[in-house]
Amino acid sequence: MKKLIFAIIIMFCSINIFGQKLSENIILTEGSDTTFWLNYNSKKINILNLISPNSNENFIRISGSSANFALELSEKSNKIYFYTYAGKCNTKNKSEKFIKIFELTDKQIKEIRLLIDTLNINGISSDKFIENWEKGFDGISYLIEIKQDNNYSFKHYWSPHFQKNCNEAIIIQNFINELNKIIDYQNCRKKFISEIPFDCYSIGMIYTIKAKKHKKR
Repeated sequence: MKKLIFAIIIMFCSINIFGQKLSENIILTEGSDTTFWLNYNSKKINILNLISPNSNENFIRISGSSANFALELSEKSNKIYFYTYAGKCNTKNKSEKFIKIFELTDKQIKEIRLLIDTLNINGISSDKFIENWEKGFDGISYLIEIKQDNNYSFKHYWSPHFQKNCNEAIIIQNFINELNKIIDYQNCRKKFISEIPFDCYSIGMIYTIKAKKHKKR
């Protein structure tokens, strides 16, 4: 009985917490995911100072869990963000996080928007609504957000490359592959990693400790 009461209290608190995330005038579009992922995403929005869904600005945002990565398109700003946190063993820099920002070119912006429209990305429901889409806790998760006026599309996709017999997963993975080519993702990521000022840090679920260089005598 105590466990049941505790579970109900937790659930009630969660509903209250999640319910405060979106303004009443913001409408989640059909096929959008639950507020669990919305709450999870709010931390990244605060860290990178990204556009809030509650603002009056329209935007497109794509982010990935494995690389601490986000891309945001809007009328005011079009950027790629990489970020990481210092590990407990870090001794080089006193700051807790490091953020690397890349500005997108006009050509890249046009190509990304065209890709989204061509593949009808906004018409694909979040993975929880897609039959045969398997779920897991590791792997790579992608969030795709599209805000237009009061309509907010918020979709979550777990490891599309891992899925079998799922046409929607093929489209999402093709979208990610083409997006990575447009923004030159691999080179951006290399630059980001080369500039990390910490001797130990985390990216996604991977914790890295840099090897110490020994001076030759």
